[in-house]
Amino acid sequence: MRFINKLLSTFLLSICVTTAASATVDFWEEENTNYTIYFDGGWTESYYYNLQTPRNGAEIINVEWEYFDFDNGFTTQTVDLCYRQPYSNSDFTCLDISSSPIGAINHFDGFDARGTMVLRYTLIGGTYYAYWNNSVKNKIKVTYDY
Repeated sequence: MRFINKLLSTFLLSICVTTAASATVDFWEEENTNYTIYFDGGWTESYYYNLQTPRNGAEIINVEWEYFDFDNGFTTQTVDLCYRQPYSNSDFTCLDISSSPIGAINHFDGFDARGTMVLRYTLIGGTYYAYWNNSVKNKIKVTYDY
């Protein structure tokens, strides 16, 4: 009987450990263009989100991006990658990615994967209006587990 109890408890423990360690990893990826910037010092924002992400328990584990430059002869182009919590219109946290047109970061780890990633460009110098070529699309990929 003692052997059966030990075997049963070992079996139940292995089920619990296996279940806890088997989180599902998934991702969403969105492409978007930018709006025109009308004046020196102006900015534009593009929004990246996916409502197919599970509603509860989905946490970001990695964010990747690829962005392109405006073609207006700017002196300075600042590109920020920001996170907005679900149902919020204000940035929760931002990261300056101006020096990395392609990259990945874990800065947003643990945040709700149903939030919105914002790519914000600010331009100084160059000619205006700064138009965006709409055939060029920036890309954000959010990997999450749940």
